[in-house]
Amino acid sequence: MDPRTALLMASLMSLLNGGVLGLMHHSLTREVRPSAVDWRIGTLLFACGGILMALRDRFAEGFVLPIAYGLAFVGATLYWRANRSFCGTPSRHWMFLPAILGIAAVHVLSAWWPEAGIRIAVASTVFSGLMLAAGQALRISRRIDVVLSRRVLIGVLYGVGGMMLLRAVFFVMTVASPELSDHIGWVDAATSVLLPILPVVGTTAFLLMCLEHSRLALQRAADTDDLTGLLNRRSITRTGEARFALARQEDRGFAIAVID
Repeated sequence: MDPRTALLMASLMSLLNGGVLGLMHHSLTREVRPSAVDWRIGTLLFACGGILMALRDRFAEGFVLPIAYGLAFVGATLYWRANRSFCGTPSRHWMFLPAILGIAAVHVLSAWWPEAGIRIAVASTVFSGLMLAAGQALRISRRIDVVLSRRVLIGVLYGVGGMMLLRAVFFVMTVASPELSDHIGWVDAATSVLLPILPVVGTTAFLLMCLEHSRLALQRAADTDDLTGLLNRRSITRTGEARFALARQEDRGFAIAVID
């Protein structure tokens, strides 16, 4: 399978993933729904950009490339904003500045610069920065209630960001050393295969992260008193039974203090 066909199929799978996330929207708590909307729109934009990139031979390159890269840049920005929203960090309008500058740079280079290596290096650098920023938003979060799925998503975002950064370095090197151009096919193939991991595996990890957070939120609501925030009778009974069982198992006593 050639790289463009692989990219097209992965983009279509991403569209399906975005649709699944939309179907799960009402199963999430209201707290995480805004971030889920951002991630879903980002996935759909990312998929549309991939489809255009795979079919770019059917259109004028100077017309389709800025649109394809622009969709990917905005989609990546929405991933970043979704992670910040999930962590309770407010979004800022300046977050879209890298995408705007990237679109402008791709447009200018596509129209006036015949060397494709520089254009690809610039686009890869912008995309890499957005992916690393999205991963960093999760890594520095103080939220500790969701662990495994968050780590998977951080790994995916850092992995894609690092891969795109290496891609940018490679295409810069091809400008200085044209003999490296013989390996461009391998780099494009690797990118076409690995890049779809983001919308496919990343969206799955993000959905699991949201579902886990929703489950824990519902569990906390069931175990605590709304007015005081203290454990309710159900939670105290469950904890007490576990303590009694542990005391019998280890053959030792324990004390209970009751304060009214």
